[in-house]
Amino acid sequence: MYVILIVIVIFFFIGIDSAHNKIDELSYDIEMDMWDLKYSRLSYIDLSIVNFQTINSDFSVMPETVEAHLSGIKISGKILNTSSVDQSDIKFKVVIADESKEFEITQKINSGYARPFEIYIPNVPVGESDSAEMSYLESTIHFYNH
Repeated sequence: MYVILIVIVIFFFIGIDSAHNKIDELSYDIEMDMWDLKYSRLSYIDLSIVNFQTINSDFSVMPETVEAHLSGIKISGKILNTSSVDQSDIKFKVVIADESKEFEITQKINSGYARPFEIYIPNVPVGESDSAEMSYLESTIHFYNH
């Protein structure tokens, strides 16, 4: 009911062609948002909380320090392998204030264990570094046969 009323109001104020284009644009935005929610491997991390926070079903991150460094910030912490298999060559992407940086932990992280990480992200003021988007990109999984 409300959707029909909104469509009528849009047609009235901006014309049929413009309204049709606007509806298509809104429909596309909604589809992309739904895709992002369903398939995104991205998590928001609160950098002020020194505790493990879930990135995805395989990894959690604990940011321990966030400090000014050169023209940006340096984040240090630990990555925890929460999966049931050992993993190595683990790649992540961090985005803060529209600046992004990928980093890799090459050493193997056994299941249930954590490894330290450190990443420098340039051009990020300390005041804009309360939270970050962190996504898992890829890794090598180690299986053992007995």
